[in-house]
This record gives sequence, structure tokens and C-alpha cells, in this order.
Amino acid sequence: IFVHLVGKVTEPQDFSEEGFRAIGDLKLDSILREALSDLGVEEGILIRRLNLIKILTRYQRWYEGEIEALVEKLFSDAEAREFLGVNLYHGIWWFHKESFEELLWWLMLISAIEIGFDPFRPVNEMKRELEKSWSMIERLERAGQESGFQIERLIEWIKKPSAQ
Repeated sequence: IFVHLVGKVTEPQDFSEEGFRAIGDLKLDSILREALSDLGVEEGILIRRLNLIKILTRYQRWYEGEIEALVEKLFSDAEAREFLGVNLYHGIWWFHKESFEELLWWLMLISAIEIGFDPFRPVNEMKRELEKSWSMIERLERAGQESGFQIERLIEWIKKPSAQ
């Protein structure tokens, strides 16, 4: 909520990526780390939350793009891969089920906040965008289940026309 618009200061169009970079450039990650630590957040959880903040800042308008591109970007993004517990086992790339579901929950939340942020947005438009976001989340959840939490199978499932 607090850092997602930082990038608009220097890059009004593609502010998500600029906001992501600003977290490190402006030392916001240090400030957030200190604030979370002062609140008594355990070190392991603190690192995970900072990573999540970076991911959500980078992907804050995820619902405006295509689901295939989102999946490709997430699984090639170092922070997202770390958050998702991506690992190689017996030649297969896997991701952690609960982390994937948690990320989907947060992605839906930020889309709802972003879509509902403009009080002048027509209600029908807001409803349509929320339904699109929810549909994408449901599709990602199903892909996760159908893939057995294997990255390659998830990507294949998302790309199938029948997965719509």
C-alpha cells in the first residue's frame, strides 16, 4: 500500500518496475526491515515479507496483462522464485504449493485495492475488472493443482486453449 506508487515519481507509465527498483535505491527495504523488526516480526518471516513486498510492487498491475506472460515472468523472477520455493529435484523444477497459494491471495488483494482505488471508476467497469482478476486467479489455482506443482507442467497447462 505504501510503496506501490513510488515509481510514479520518475516513471508515470511503467511505474511498477520503477517502484520495485526504488525499494532498493531509496533504501526502503532497510526502513521496512527495521519497522517489521521493531514490531517483533521474526527474522525468517521478516525476510519473506520483504520479498513479498518487492514482488507485489513489481506485479501490482498483473491483471492487466495476459496470464501466460505473468506465469513466465513470475517463474523467471529471482524474488518470485525464492518466495515460491522453486527447487530442482531429480531434474524437475518444482514450486511450493502453500507459497503459490499465498502469492495468489496477495495478487488478488492488490488487484482489488488497485481496481477499487478510483472512486470515479464506473461500477460496471470495476466489476468487470474484478471478475477478470478473479477468473485469472482461479485459473492459476487450477493450473497449480493440475500441474502437481511442477513449473513446466503449470506453464503447459496455462498455455492450453482448453484451460480457459
